[in-house]
Amino acid sequence: MIPVTPQTLPLGRPARRLAAAGAAALALTALTGTTAGAIGPRPVSGQSPVSGTGSGPTVDGGTLGSVGGTTYPSAADPGWVPVTAAPPAAGLTALPVRIVRVATTAQLTAALAAPRPGDRIELATGTYAGPVTLKGSGTADHPVVVAAAAGATPVIATPNQRYPSCGATGPDEDKTLSFMQGASHWVLTGLTIRGGVKISSLGADEVQNWQKAMINTHNWAARRGVPGASYPANPAASRTLRSYFAGVTGKPLAPTQDIQLLGNTLTGKGVFGRFSEWGVIAGNTITDIACGTGPALWLANYSHGNLIADNDVSHVATSTASHYMQEGIRLGNGSDYNVVAGNKVHDLDRNGRAFTTDQDSSFNLFTSNVADNVTIGFNEQQSGWGNTWTLNVANRASSAAFSFRMEDVRLAAPSKDTSSYYTVVTCNIATNSAVDLQAGAMAGATFRGNSFGRIAIGQALAGYWSGQGDRWNDTSLAPRSTPSGSAPAATGC
Repeated sequence: MIPVTPQTLPLGRPARRLAAAGAAALALTALTGTTAGAIGPRPVSGQSPVSGTGSGPTVDGGTLGSVGGTTYPSAADPGWVPVTAAPPAAGLTALPVRIVRVATTAQLTAALAAPRPGDRIELATGTYAGPVTLKGSGTADHPVVVAAAAGATPVIATPNQRYPSCGATGPDEDKTLSFMQGASHWVLTGLTIRGGVKISSLGADEVQNWQKAMINTHNWAARRGVPGASYPANPAASRTLRSYFAGVTGKPLAPTQDIQLLGNTLTGKGVFGRFSEWGVIAGNTITDIACGTGPALWLANYSHGNLIADNDVSHVATSTASHYMQEGIRLGNGSDYNVVAGNKVHDLDRNGRAFTTDQDSSFNLFTSNVADNVTIGFNEQQSGWGNTWTLNVANRASSAAFSFRMEDVRLAAPSKDTSSYYTVVTCNIATNSAVDLQAGAMAGATFRGNSFGRIAIGQALAGYWSGQGDRWNDTSLAPRSTPSGSAPAATGC
């Protein structure tokens, strides 16, 4: 059984937000030297709804309360802004300008073809046929909301959707709902989506190709020259990524901004985001993900400033290609300054890893999450800098509860090209796992107040631990490897 205390995330949504708020206060100081403020939705004065008419969907005015009685957090909430640098965005706190009620696929297609800022498109119970491409945009104060009508249970699914083989080595971008060409300021809530969601920006391919070239040539200095990517953390610099990458690639870019997926159920395929910024993925159930389609939730290509909170993720089928195609929540390819808080990832198939960073993803905050019945619970892979892991719980990890850059275990010294730097690991709990902590290559790391009993530290890492500025419970002494030791009482901080 996973130990549950007020710090370690009871499963109720309000308790999770309180736990995440407390964790933010601890972790933000380490990231930025700034103490977190109160967590809460940004109050925005919405424009009063107006009446209207239209062909196809019925259109009328009206006011709406909170969806399902739940107020979701935002990447722009005061407590997260020191990490995310997200600008203000209304989300569900905005009043609709126009309500568009739909009951057929044709009506939904018409409503989505030319949305206005402030539209709330309400779906009646029924099954709506995809795929659906979303290209228009709302505004920060008046997003376009696509929601289940009161008491309704709408399903959006793609008939005869293509599924790749279990040996696929890259993300499956054939999704039922796709945000394209920089479409921004949308909210999807209360929907069942069969076949996944893609959040893709104009120019994402060019950004990916640039980073891939820098990784293949081991040019870590160029990668760390990206705004906000070097130490110490500078989240505000990430707001200039669009202009920076337009300059280095010579291509026009338009990141997708402020996409909010709130309280939905996704099956078959998960969520894949590229060069997306300041979005919110919260309160969703993501389960029964087919093999070869990628992780349940994957942000890539310098996606930054997003909040991933209070999601329940499970049952990602086994890939025959590689572990990265079957993870729970994955931040990859330079995705920085994201907050991953209050999520539960559980019951992943063979070699499933619950929470992962990879390929330069840095300065992310993982707090108050639970990993249960997985291969690896929390996993930092290639060249993560300044990531913070605090107040998390890993239970029943068959390989390791917490793992840091094991591929570099044979290096005589850490490499800025591939190893973990400036990692903060505090107040975490590991129980019923093969190994509580394993680490291969790290520099400038801080471990404090964790409940780790079974520890496996690489021989080289143990040798250079103090020389590279690593700290264990406020000392420069490396922890002793105790692969057969018994775990202590699960108390954390």
